[in-house]
Amino acid sequence: MYIQRDIEKVLKERLFGGKVLILYGPRQAGKTTVIKQLVSPYGSDVRFIDCELLENRELLTTARSADLFSLVEQYKIVVFDEAQVIPNIGSVLKTLHDHRPDIQYITTGSSSFDLANVILEPLTGRSLEFILYPLSLTECVSNAFDAEQYLQIFLRFGGYADIRDISEEEKKLRLKHWSHNIFIRMYYQWEESKNPLL
Repeated sequence: MYIQRDIEKVLKERLFGGKVLILYGPRQAGKTTVIKQLVSPYGSDVRFIDCELLENRELLTTARSADLFSLVEQYKIVVFDEAQVIPNIGSVLKTLHDHRPDIQYITTGSSSFDLANVILEPLTGRSLEFILYPLSLTECVSNAFDAEQYLQIFLRFGGYADIRDISEEEKKLRLKHWSHNIFIRMYYQWEESKNPLL
C-alpha cells in the first residue's frame, strides 16, 4: 500500500522549474518510492538510474560529456537514485544542467554528509534541496490509519513505513540494526568530512 507523503506535493510544484531537485533522507524513509510515485505520470519519458549498480557507477564516474548527453537524450526527467556513491556527481549534474537544461534532473541520497560535500558546490544556484523524514503522525492520519492505535507504535519505534505492520520483536531487531549501521557510518563520515559545518 502506497502512503501519500506530504513532500510529494512540494516536489511536484517544482518540477521543470529550472533546478536540480535533491532529496536527502535516511535509508528506509521512502525516498525512492516517493520519487517513483512523483514521476510515474511521465512513463517512458523518465530515465531512472540506480547509482549503486556497478555499471552505472563506473559509467558516471568516467563518462565524457558526449556520453553523459547521450545518456539523457529524449527523456523529460532523469533520476539519479543514491547519488552519493558517485564521487563527481556534482560535476556530472552541473554539466547536464548547463547543457541540457530542458530536462528535469532529480537526485536522491541517503547520506547527506557525502552528498552535500560532492554536490552542493558545483550546483550553487542550480539546485533545490529537500529532506524526507520517516512518516509523520499527520501523514499517518491523512492516510486513514487509526491514529490512536498507531500513536504508541509511532512514539516507540518512529515513523518508518517498513516497520508499521510487523511484530514488536522484529521492530526492535530492525531498529537496532539500522541505528547501529547508520550511526557508525555517520561517525566515520563526520570524522572524514571536509566541511566542518556538516
